Amino acid sequence: MRRKRELVTIQKLAEHGADAASREVGARLRALRAEEERLRQVTGFAEHYEQFSGSEAAGMTLGALQGRRQFAARLRTAADQQCEVVRAEEGRYLGQVDRWRDARARALSLQRYNEHVRKAAREDGERREQSVLDEIALRRR
Repeated sequence: MRRKRELVTIQKLAEHGADAASREVGARLRALRAEEERLRQVTGFAEHYEQFSGSEAAGMTLGALQGRRQFAARLRTAADQQCEVVRAEEGRYLGQVDRWRDARARALSLQRYNEHVRKAAREDGERREQSVLDEIALRRR
């Protein structure tokens, strides 16, 4: 019977890849949280500015009112753009989570395979040892 060999080096490489993918998941999550915080800031500032602009409109010139409306429109545009950035970052995060899951599954699969090979080798050694002991016992009789 041909003996299977352990794939320890490949298992270690797979585990290293899974660890690297895990670190990348953390980095993607931090980037996502930062972009979400920027979105909250821009949205909050836009809401605050629109409330502030509405309450002060009575004493403004037409030019100042138009300027404030244009600025409020730019803030809304910035918030919409930041929302897209958050969605893109979320997609990158979820993609990295999928890559980490795949890498982890490969590493665990190789680990189980190597455990199976070690167990089979141990059992094979135990059978050979038992065979030798049985042969010694037969010779003594």
